[in-house]
Amino acid sequence: MKVNRPYNFLEKSVGKFVGRYLTPNQLSIIAFILYCLGGLFYIKNMFIYGVVVLIFSGIFDALDGLVARASKKSSIHGVLFDIYFDNLADVIFFLTLGYGGLVKPSLVVLVLSGSLFHLLTRLFGKIEKREKMFNLNIGVKRLLIIIFTPIDLNIAMILIAFSYWLLFIINSINWFKGSS
Repeated sequence: MKVNRPYNFLEKSVGKFVGRYLTPNQLSIIAFILYCLGGLFYIKNMFIYGVVVLIFSGIFDALDGLVARASKKSSIHGVLFDIYFDNLADVIFFLTLGYGGLVKPSLVVLVLSGSLFHLLTRLFGKIEKREKMFNLNIGVKRLLIIIFTPIDLNIAMILIAFSYWLLFIINSINWFKGSS
């Protein structure tokens, strides 16, 4: 069943326009590079630049899906390509924050292990075409980092870790329910 969203026309228009110049995979790679660059700005204590770069990274990451749908280039390979680069960017960004001493190393381990288990349930869900698999959108992670930059990045890491582990549990329950 196709759902008509009010901004569907805008999505298609933007997707087609950007799709003239860049492919979905190119947009994913640009988002990846910007996300990693944001981490470098963070460890250099250039937080304003880091926040701006994270915002642009989020925009490019959102555009890859829009372009894929608008140009009818959506595929499981494209989805996996996007998931791969999103998760690789997370690993690099969070390790960078830990390396730079901006967050506690134990929180980096907690976030990355939660991310790994969450990723596995998502991939199993994609492979088996499960509809009820939940994701922690990379935009939400960026937003938490941006919001807590002036306060304490450790709080953002705790919230991200909690979200990953909660979604891993929910997705695991959904996956096992569907397997029986």
